[in-house]
Amino acid sequence: MDSLFQLVQAVPDWEVKLTQALNDPARIHATENRFVPLKRAVVEIMEGAAGLPAFERAIRDLKKPLR
Repeated sequence: MDSLFQLVQAVPDWEVKLTQALNDPARIHATENRFVPLKRAVVEIMEGAAGLPAFERAIRDLKKPLR
């Protein structure tokens, strides 16, 4: 919450920038595709998987070229 409060104060047109970011195809692609390995690692860990192997897999997957 503190970070959000700081952002709102520091960036006068934050609403416009947020709307632009949410509609930016490159950002959407990165979120949906590029960060999937990290999301998968967090889900695996929350389901009881060992943290280090899950993150090592995520890091390997992040190093693969984008599709």
